[in-house]
Amino acid sequence: HHWLILHGRYVCLARTPKCKQCGLKAFCKYYQKNNLTNPALRI
Repeated sequence: HHWLILHGRYVCLARTPKCKQCGLKAFCKYYQKNNLTNPALRI
């Protein structure tokens, strides 16, 4: 539980999430919704 809180504090930042560094992006709804691997697709 504590490790997930720390992960959110340092990786899942509100303004600029560090999705490329995240090891949990396969499970992340935000990452799947925004598809941050290719910003051109977000038009």
